[in-house]
Amino acid sequence: EPLFRSVKRLTRFTTCVGVGKTERLLLPMLESVGRTTNPLFSQFVCAAEDRRQAQLVFRVCLIKSGPDMTVVDFRRSKGDGLEFKRIFQRIKDFCRKKEKLC
Repeated sequence: EPLFRSVKRLTRFTTCVGVGKTERLLLPMLESVGRTTNPLFSQFVCAAEDRRQAQLVFRVCLIKSGPDMTVVDFRRSKGDGLEFKRIFQRIKDFCRKKEKLC
């Protein structure tokens, strides 16, 4: 089942605000990491450079899971997995400081 498999992913977190507020919270942080495309159906594609100046591309999907809950799912498309995990952790810590995580 696709939903059961997606639960096991470690590169996701849940926010306690709606999709719109989560989008406004994440967009400046994603733009500071690298170039971000315009959101299409609550999906962003972010292209950045890692520490070795290699290309790192990842996708961020916002999934509504309740009236005031949003699942933020990160998926690496291209680049170093360890660098991707560092960027993910930095974004997750940013949201934790803003007290938006559930």
